[in-house]
Amino acid sequence: MPAFFLVATTLALVTGTSIASLEAVVSASPQHVERDLQTYTSSDNFQAQMLAAVNAERAKVGLVAFCTNKKLQASAQLHSNDQARNNFMSHTGSDGSSMSQRITAQSFVWSSIAENVAAGQVDVTAVMKAWMNSSGHKANILGNYKFFGTGYAYNANSNYKHYWTQDFGTGSSEACDSSGTVQSTTAPTVTPTPTTATPTMTPKATTATPAVQQTTTPTPTTKTPISTGQTMQQQMLAAVNAERAKVGLAAYCTNKKLQTSAQLHSEDQAKNNFMSHTGSNGSTMSQRITAQSFVWSSIAENVAAGQVDVAAVVKSWMNSSGHKANILGNYKFFGMGYAYNANSNYKHYWTQDFGTGSSEACE
Repeated sequence: MPAFFLVATTLALVTGTSIASLEAVVSASPQHVERDLQTYTSSDNFQAQMLAAVNAERAKVGLVAFCTNKKLQASAQLHSNDQARNNFMSHTGSDGSSMSQRITAQSFVWSSIAENVAAGQVDVTAVMKAWMNSSGHKANILGNYKFFGTGYAYNANSNYKHYWTQDFGTGSSEACDSSGTVQSTTAPTVTPTPTTATPTMTPKATTATPAVQQTTTPTPTTKTPISTGQTMQQQMLAAVNAERAKVGLAAYCTNKKLQTSAQLHSEDQAKNNFMSHTGSNGSTMSQRITAQSFVWSSIAENVAAGQVDVAAVVKSWMNSSGHKANILGNYKFFGMGYAYNANSNYKHYWTQDFGTGSSEACE
């Protein structure tokens, strides 16, 4: 049975030393779909339909319209083709490529980029509805970008058949294209017998790439690793719940399984001098959380590096719509991790893990 998957990620300017990234995970109720045939071909100009749908949502809240950029268009289309051909849904390509690597490969010189990915929805209307019902994806669609590209590919012999990508970006040297029509690369197509399917949307974790913000180089507050004991955990939980209280949301509670997952990931990043949702062993957020026996219905993660204390990193996350959406999200359980390596690029490495699960408990 095919399913709907939605994934959003953002990435900002690669200068400075303060880093943040997000991975959004969503779930929704089943939706009935009346057909399972290929919806669009390269001659249907679905790109213009998607651009119009995106700009209609932006207009509702008084935002300026995006314009099509052929480099983002090519990146998005190639990624949808890759997912359809190789029967997967992720921000990480079958060759291990990240969103930023694919966009850079198209010679797009960017200061900030973001990506939405989905699978299973049969047309522009359906996938836009799904994305707009997810705070992380909605944040990208309504984000502070200028250029836009979209991709769609179909493979009747794959799990989800329909594969969607949206790429967003800003870049001072980039330009709008005169037309929303961009020649797409050929996607795998197999004409199936018409069927009726009932896709179900299930949570899907995916890897994401670092989002780097412009900040001055932080001065380490310690020369040795800071204790990862209860005090820092309590500080972070209090800071997060203070932000939730400002908008009338219920407080999170600590869950030791999420705590362990987050701490191990921060230690991995510090030890191996990297910042990503993908662990040094290739693990994803969902794999790490599941490895701690957390039985989840939805999960999310924020990662950052370079900020010297809880106040600084929470401020950084709250200034980013995607990370803010996780902090203010519809979760119950929380865990955080911090690790320090004086010999690494960013020294301070932070992780927040969020989750819901009917069999899980507060500590």
